[in-house]
Amino acid sequence: MSSLPPPTNPYKIIEFYFIRYFCTVLLILGTFGNTLNICIFTRSKLRSVSCSWYFLAATCENFIALYVGCLTRLLSTFDVNPRTTLSASIYCKFRSYFTYGNLSASMWLIIGACMDRWASSSSNVRIRSIGEIKIAKRIILSIICIMHLIYDPMLYCYDGVYELPSSNCVTISTTWQLFISSFFFLHILFFHVV
Repeated sequence: MSSLPPPTNPYKIIEFYFIRYFCTVLLILGTFGNTLNICIFTRSKLRSVSCSWYFLAATCENFIALYVGCLTRLLSTFDVNPRTTLSASIYCKFRSYFTYGNLSASMWLIIGACMDRWASSSSNVRIRSIGEIKIAKRIILSIICIMHLIYDPMLYCYDGVYELPSSNCVTISTTWQLFISSFFFLHILFFHVV
């Protein structure tokens, strides 16, 4: 059954219900949108376009981030939580790693799609060759690997504490939190500048 937060703190009650209902709507709409993207980008007509491979990979990364980041928060409102300190620590490490890594990879894959379209429309033959599907697949794999390698320290440096009822994984080290927050902020800032 659902575990309600203590009624003495109205902010925790609001947070609890906000997480429950917002995550439910986000999961439904996100699943619907990502499923439509997969249906569209896997059509045979679009499989011959290198740009669609970037969007398909970004959709898969978003799917993973959606279910790892959002579904776990939603389940926590139904009292599906790690029970021990060790399992909570491992849970927080993997949830943060996959959420941050996949969201970053998704952003860079969209940048890759933009660069692919730019290369495909170039008058220079060498630049135009970057828009080939074979090269696009290599770039996609490289982007995903690099983004997950960048967030790899989360698996061994991140020491989190699991808070109920919000299901927040809060890092104990302020230095680590500053590093991750600034790094993710720089990704978003660079993404919007490009």
